[in-house]
Amino acid sequence: RYLAEEFAKEPFGWDFDVVRLFVASLLRAGKIDAMSQNKVIEGASSVDARALFGNNNTFKLASFRPKVAIDFARLVEANECFKEVFGHELPDIASQGPVAAEIRKACQEPEDTLSHFHTVLVANQLPGAQVLLAGVDLLKSIRTSSDDQAILGFNTGYKPLKEALKRAGDLRDVLTEPALLALRNARAVLSEEWRVLKDEPDLEASFPDHAASLGDLLGKETFYRELSAISQHALALKHEHGRRHSEASTQRAVAYTEACAKVTTVPGWNGLSPDQQERLLAPLKACAAPASPDLGLALLRSDIDACPGRTQKVIEEMLRLIDGSRLVRLEIGRVFSGGIETTEQLDAAIAALREECERQIAEGKRVLIQ
Repeated sequence: RYLAEEFAKEPFGWDFDVVRLFVASLLRAGKIDAMSQNKVIEGASSVDARALFGNNNTFKLASFRPKVAIDFARLVEANECFKEVFGHELPDIASQGPVAAEIRKACQEPEDTLSHFHTVLVANQLPGAQVLLAGVDLLKSIRTSSDDQAILGFNTGYKPLKEALKRAGDLRDVLTEPALLALRNARAVLSEEWRVLKDEPDLEASFPDHAASLGDLLGKETFYRELSAISQHALALKHEHGRRHSEASTQRAVAYTEACAKVTTVPGWNGLSPDQQERLLAPLKACAAPASPDLGLALLRSDIDACPGRTQKVIEEMLRLIDGSRLVRLEIGRVFSGGIETTEQLDAAIAALREECERQIAEGKRVLIQ
């Protein structure tokens, strides 16, 4: 990635494919070695080389170094790189064996740390895992390579390693379990509460702004510096969803409480047994109770809209218990299905409704108009 960015600048102006071709040519000519996914690649015709140059992301995460012998100048360079990464110099730079051994020793604990936080980021769907993975791959390569390859690999990759170690240190300070829980909750707010809120017709303009900011912050590799802002945006969305959910829950409870009261005023109710009364009211009482927070806002509103129909269904069931086959349901919509535009049409529809009711009554039926 560094090569692509540098060669894109003046005086080169190369695009990504040109940089990749240039690097492949150097590798094929034996001028450089490549390190990718914990492997040192020395030839351009290998399977690993084809995988490296055939994938843009893999290529961006790889590192490259000149193919050179380890001389004293390389050992001095390793000492400077070691000091920049770990804060102190190597104890012995007289030969490559002790230098490589000390580098491997210093890299052992950081490898575990980087692996741990890489796993944490991946498990919690947080950005920045690739930076840590590049560091892990470098450390694994240093641990398993020959002395000269370990030194060259460290000298080439010490800057990304330093960045990865700094990132892990920053994450260690802030990614406590409560912080991870808050981040998981914030991501859940975007996928759950905001998914409902964004379709609300009367939503204030500030809430889309909260959602956009929250998504942006959760997508940044520096998200760990914005935990307070992330929590504030998530809390604003969650509170608005909770307010609307509570409002809908109250409306549903009121509607179904009134429905229960309406059923008990229907003539014949007092003649039913307590068990019959309880069974009839059970579906209405279930919705008259406060709603669970897990119950979706859309379902709550659907329950409210369905209240009149459910109430009528209970009344019809009650009347059938009382009258049995005598009960006849007459849907008024059939009589007025064409709509009413004139008083003559209104009179005709009312007359038709009256005629049908009289006919059913004459036959000893009880008419339930719905």
